Amino acid sequence: MFIFGLGYVSLGVANTLRRGGWTVSGTCRDEARARSLRDAGINAHVWRPDDGIGLDTDGWRALCASTHVLDSVPPVADFDRDPVLSDKACVDALVAKSRARGGGDGGDGGDVVAADDASPLRWVGYLSSTGVYGDFAGAWVDETTAVRPSSAKGKARDEAERAWRDLRVESGVPAFVFRLGGIYGPGRSVLDAVAAKHAAGVAPATAASKAERGTRKFISRVHVADIVNVLFASVNKVAERGGYGGETEEEDTVYNVVDDEPAPRGDAAAYARSLLGIEEFEENDADATEDEVAAAAGTAYPSRRSGEEKRVRNARAKTSLGVELLFPTYREGLAAIAGGDKTPFD
Repeated sequence: MFIFGLGYVSLGVANTLRRGGWTVSGTCRDEARARSLRDAGINAHVWRPDDGIGLDTDGWRALCASTHVLDSVPPVADFDRDPVLSDKACVDALVAKSRARGGGDGGDGGDVVAADDASPLRWVGYLSSTGVYGDFAGAWVDETTAVRPSSAKGKARDEAERAWRDLRVESGVPAFVFRLGGIYGPGRSVLDAVAAKHAAGVAPATAASKAERGTRKFISRVHVADIVNVLFASVNKVAERGGYGGETEEEDTVYNVVDDEPAPRGDAAAYARSLLGIEEFEENDADATEDEVAAAAGTAYPSRRSGEEKRVRNARAKTSLGVELLFPTYREGLAAIAGGDKTPFD
């Protein structure tokens, strides 16, 4: 597996793959970070296309040896498109490796722990965001819903999805798109937000401030372990059928990755407080901290202040990929984290 952008989610992927015997390579933005990742067993390479820094020779060798590629890089700096797709050399390499499949030969059909490094490219995953949907005033959306992004990052994500789709149709790149909801997990959840505010001495909410909070917006979340869960289910589906069959638009190649229960932030914060034994504090402060946690994770977590709201369905991942969520709602996820569960980083 070669991972563009070794961040929070993709390190969960890398950790799980390495336990399964895979070789994992990828990119980061500076040499100090690369050294740290290499010390942890990941073949990391500096890559900053926005600064004109491409892959070094060893990085190219790792990319060209990979059977699977994950694009986990969000729109960055002044880029108005996906950084991977902005690097022509990377795109050319992926196209060449895809064409080397010789009619879609996907290898021996083994499962996710038995990848053959000598095989041509079998699978490419692009981590997008449910932000591409835009605002639906709280209505339900799924993968068949026409997207209408309003934010700059949502539009950039939509453009990247379209570019990956074009590569799939025109060049046979085995690309799949995963639209992630609000990401949380060990070390990056509302539990951390609540604990931080409590440690800072934020006062409990008053009756007046509660009345001023306005409407309760629903947020579609996902535990990082279930992102890994869905990605591996997609990889395994390709392996089980002996190759990639998604050259047509009829093939399921876009998946929402969210849990079963969209819920207001205040509900998740209240449950976190109950787990930690902390009395209520100002919900708006909790919201701000949750946004900061999401930003640190590199995900477009929909903000109350953005004016966007929708509830996102996950049925396709369940029916097409056979996914069973490890954490169906924020309650199971937060309870596990509070109990010390580090999945997928343990």
